[in-house]
Amino acid sequence: MKKLLFITHDTSLSGAPKSVLLYLEWLKKNKNHEIDVVSLRTVEGLLDRFKAASNHFYDASNLSKTPNYSLKNRIKHHLFGVNYISEYDVFLNNLVSKQYDLVFANTIIAIPLALAIKNTSKKIQLAVYIHELETVIREFNPEIENELNEFDCIISASNLVKSNLIEKFNIHPDKISVVYETTEVSVQIQTTETKSESAPFNVVMVGGAYWRKGDDLFILIASIVLKKLQLSLVHFYWIGAMSDERSRVNLADIKKLGITENVHFVGEVNDPSILLNDMDLFLLTSREDPFPLSVLEAGMMGLPILCFDQGTGIKEIINETNGRVVSYLNIQEMADSICFYFSERQFIRDNKGQVAKSFIEYTSEINSPKLDEIVSKCLKK
Repeated sequence: MKKLLFITHDTSLSGAPKSVLLYLEWLKKNKNHEIDVVSLRTVEGLLDRFKAASNHFYDASNLSKTPNYSLKNRIKHHLFGVNYISEYDVFLNNLVSKQYDLVFANTIIAIPLALAIKNTSKKIQLAVYIHELETVIREFNPEIENELNEFDCIISASNLVKSNLIEKFNIHPDKISVVYETTEVSVQIQTTETKSESAPFNVVMVGGAYWRKGDDLFILIASIVLKKLQLSLVHFYWIGAMSDERSRVNLADIKKLGITENVHFVGEVNDPSILLNDMDLFLLTSREDPFPLSVLEAGMMGLPILCFDQGTGIKEIINETNGRVVSYLNIQEMADSICFYFSERQFIRDNKGQVAKSFIEYTSEINSPKLDEIVSKCLKK
């Protein structure tokens, strides 16, 4: 039995936490390891499942890195030489005492803690699963090039992520393995009721609204489509969190464009797959999105996928059966593709099952053993 520590940047429903959670649940079912989990930002969503999948769950959300220098403690230090350390240091020392065989950093944000543990014991093996591309990496961890040299196993969430690490951060290609992310859906494709041509044609995007996900592009594309088709039959839905500022700007834009009746900001929901069941087409407007699980979930629901070239690793699994890849940030080409799918709406509605089959390999049953093979080799080093 091996002792493994997984560090996740949060416990939300978003891609990276969900993907590693499914691996943890697979491990608990198929291997005899002791599994501990540290969450750097503990929120509702997948929290209960993370706890159930681990032997020990540690919430590191609010640990202070500053020692408590109260008046009483300062007097003790002066009179008796008592030294005080921060909550974070106490927590780190506790993790070190566990003597883990392997520490698995899930995302670049988990790297510093993994390295801090490694620095106390050279016997610990380090693995990292990278889900980010250049802009985000440079924003949150600009020292990653040097840090990754300390890791025994580097896993990337797509070939695009691997290429990015090689070309932008000088990581040797032989050090990087690619394992696509894993997800699940809670509802099955509805095959008993087929929409008629007169039913609304629903286009959807899922994600938090900010520059990386392209909510501004989503609105511009919707405007082009709606003006070209001149139909109230086409509706655009954005599912995901949106700040008050983004909401005000986006609502003002769709009002000025005259498309308020056809563009809908749904907000954050616990289970997007329920809404995806009523959609026809997934519009991924992301500028930088390594391998979003929302796309896999939409594909598993039978929705064709549209995405930009260079912006996402999803392009690696798109083919003539399940979607289209258009030129980077070419909103006119994207709008034309939506119009094409609208013209073929009955065909795509009748062939959801065929689209869904092309996404079947991104389940935990298939992907978790691939991830585990890498982790097992890492443990043997």
